[in-house]
Amino acid sequence: MKSKLNYILMFLAIFIFLIGIFIENITTILIGVLILWLSNIVYSFFDIKNRIVFLMFNATFFIFLLGRITVTGIFKYKEGYTGILGTAFNDYEVIYTMLLVLFLSLLFLYIGNHFFEMIKNNRKKTVVNLCQNEEQYRSTLRGWSKFIFLTSILLKYIYIVEMINVSTTQGYYETFAVFKSSLPSIIVIYSNFFEIAFFALLATLPSKKESIPFIGLYLLEGILMLLSGRRSEIMLNLLIVFIYIIFRHSLNSNEKWLKKKYIVYVAAMVPIMLILLTSVEVIRGNKIDTNTSLLEKIQEFFYSQGISVNLIGYSKVFKHSILQNNNYTFGPVIEFYLTKISREYTFFGQTVDRAVNGHLFSHTISYLIMPDLYLRGVGYGSSFVAEMYSDFSYVGVIVGSFVYGLLLNIINRLYYYKNVLFVTLAFMITRELLFTPRATTLYFLVNVFSPTKILGGGVVFFGAYILFKSLKSK
Repeated sequence: MKSKLNYILMFLAIFIFLIGIFIENITTILIGVLILWLSNIVYSFFDIKNRIVFLMFNATFFIFLLGRITVTGIFKYKEGYTGILGTAFNDYEVIYTMLLVLFLSLLFLYIGNHFFEMIKNNRKKTVVNLCQNEEQYRSTLRGWSKFIFLTSILLKYIYIVEMINVSTTQGYYETFAVFKSSLPSIIVIYSNFFEIAFFALLATLPSKKESIPFIGLYLLEGILMLLSGRRSEIMLNLLIVFIYIIFRHSLNSNEKWLKKKYIVYVAAMVPIMLILLTSVEVIRGNKIDTNTSLLEKIQEFFYSQGISVNLIGYSKVFKHSILQNNNYTFGPVIEFYLTKISREYTFFGQTVDRAVNGHLFSHTISYLIMPDLYLRGVGYGSSFVAEMYSDFSYVGVIVGSFVYGLLLNIINRLYYYKNVLFVTLAFMITRELLFTPRATTLYFLVNVFSPTKILGGGVVFFGAYILFKSLKSK
């Protein structure tokens, strides 16, 4: 019955979407897209233990790509302020393209995720355990991770406070253009180790009582970043903590990580959080209407966050400009080769040269949309679906989303491996993947395997191994 409901919603979505195309009605097409998204959500809840990452990805997909067109197209919020469905466009052909790209992406995210799930369910499940004396090593890693986390996150707090001061005195956008911490570079690097140390700590499966203080400190980092004008950090931190709670609850331990009253508390807090995230516009120096209702404040959050959908439209509008000169899906890897290995280019900052000759979609599209602001350090961001469409048209969206669906299922399975390194890696990749609806396609690879993250991983895991060996030899 569960799978039947999922399939009913999916086929209903396809039917309504096709009807919308046939009668050329944008609202009908949008409803088809939203029903398909709902189908993915329902599919996730039927087996949340094995689909929690897929669920959270669909949540960020909605926030960054569907939010604006939903509150405008369905609830008529700020209708007429900009273009059709609250986008930057009044060309119906562009809107049709945007909705088709979103529909294909949602559909093949599901197909990829479900395909890998069916393959793995037909195989004998194995558990990987690469460490000898697992329990002793876990205990050592837990203690070492706590030390690294506490010392690094305190330094991170200092770094963020400096950022808040710049944001308050000079403006939010200046934190991107001119901000530089007074802390020594090596201290700034070390302060970024807090995240991998936190994930390693969670991977050792500490008790709920032991976990709560560290989870609180981790969320505090996101709150401080919010005060500097950055919303994504607290959003991603909260999603990661939610994933961890589901993960621990599903292990069937003696501890209850998820109670009904907790769900009620979270549900009550969601509107408050959305309002707080909307009020960040004040920190960014933008005016907001304080005489709006609770519903309007929530709608404003989705309206402002859902601006990334415009990138799909801009990909079509600028398809025959300099966008066709470069590859953006694999842009981070290409730029790494050109700048670090072959050294053919030296890209730094936001310049015309980087926008024209570089392979980062966020730079090129920002320059095409708003050249003056781009050269002053302001950017429009990116989106994995926009990059795939720009490089490979609809085929790219289909194949790329299918691969993403596979990857989301693979990452979910890593959480249930006994090896702490695999679980830590799962947390790191998940956090970066959740942001790709608003970031480059390979954003998760670039960030997870950055020199700082690799160094941090070495300090945490190799340091714990040395400590483990030294304690064992005594």
